[in-house]
Amino acid sequence: MPKRLALVVLFVVAGFLRLANLGYSDYQGDEIKALYNPKEATSAQFFLEQRKGPMQFLITAGLKGISNEYHNRALARLPFALAGLGSVLVFYYLAKSLFNQKIALYATMFFATNGFLIAFSRLVQYQSLVIFFGLLAVYFTKKYADSRKPPHPDAVPKYLVLAGISLATSILSHYDGVFFVPIILGILFPLVQLSLREISFARSTIATESLLRAKRSNPVLKHLIISTSIFLTLTCVFYIPFALNIAQSTTDYWAGRISGDVSGKISSSRYLFSVYQPIYVL
Repeated sequence: MPKRLALVVLFVVAGFLRLANLGYSDYQGDEIKALYNPKEATSAQFFLEQRKGPMQFLITAGLKGISNEYHNRALARLPFALAGLGSVLVFYYLAKSLFNQKIALYATMFFATNGFLIAFSRLVQYQSLVIFFGLLAVYFTKKYADSRKPPHPDAVPKYLVLAGISLATSILSHYDGVFFVPIILGILFPLVQLSLREISFARSTIATESLLRAKRSNPVLKHLIISTSIFLTLTCVFYIPFALNIAQSTTDYWAGRISGDVSGKISSSRYLFSVYQPIYVL
């Protein structure tokens, strides 16, 4: 099968698994908690009392009116399903940039049919947003790193800015998004190391002109400062007030997650794996 046709088939299958009969079931478990329903609280108080970032609530708030107070379950779940499908697309191009098209196709096949990722895409919950924007941040970071390689060694700052915005959006969906940070730092580390080495060498020559030339030809540090500033601004707008107003229920929940006492028992990872990945168990 030609690779282009294989890619089309792969995305059709991924779309079917995430979009087919999206509204057939009632809301389950934590889906109810993801719906924007402030009741007596103000909007700001409602967001600060949650255990996660505001993204899923902003989305459901926008859908509240057009989904008939969330009675249209397919419409309420659609943004999260599209984020899940978008993750498949971003993952393919990320894998292709890291390896080659053949490996990207095989890797994306496993990614697209992963039971956990399909389940996340069919829920009104933050997981698909965290994964989509986290992968997008990694992809843009890789694009930025590639723009520093010959024959086009001029780094394109927009990629790093987009990476900062995407990472902030992932973390604003849930602080689990921080787990993408080590991957991004791993991609950027060689670039920063090279820039510092070249600037250090220019300083050792005790030539102002050489130092200025080195800084102009190595804008990585400048781009990194701009991107980091945007990232911190976006995340701190929410998480500083969130940290200053942490509800007791949130701290109790975190303590329970650490101790394993949230539901009175520690979940069986093996059981969950067998439910969402039966093809590997059988």
